[in-house]
Amino acid sequence: MDFSFGTAGEELTGLRMVIALHFLWLFCGHAAEGRVWLERALELNPEPTRERAEALGIIAYALSLTGHAPMIYSYAREAEAVAHSNEDEDLLAHTVFLLGAY
Repeated sequence: MDFSFGTAGEELTGLRMVIALHFLWLFCGHAAEGRVWLERALELNPEPTRERAEALGIIAYALSLTGHAPMIYSYAREAEAVAHSNEDEDLLAHTVFLLGAY
């Protein structure tokens, strides 16, 4: 991921790797580490892509595990907006779940 985040044009690849590791971050006790990588990936990928929305959902869940509840809503709302703009019904359903859960 360091390569992808440090090489111009490879930022989306890094975001995809962070997303692929979501199970490790969320369910194997590494939510805080995952949050660091997710925040870095989101900073480098500001475009409203499906990958960004997925990462926003993952970080919202990671925040719920690490006790940062006030920030969950803003990440989930942004994911919802991206889902709407991309007309992605599956992603929209996931964001509605996130918003309803928190």
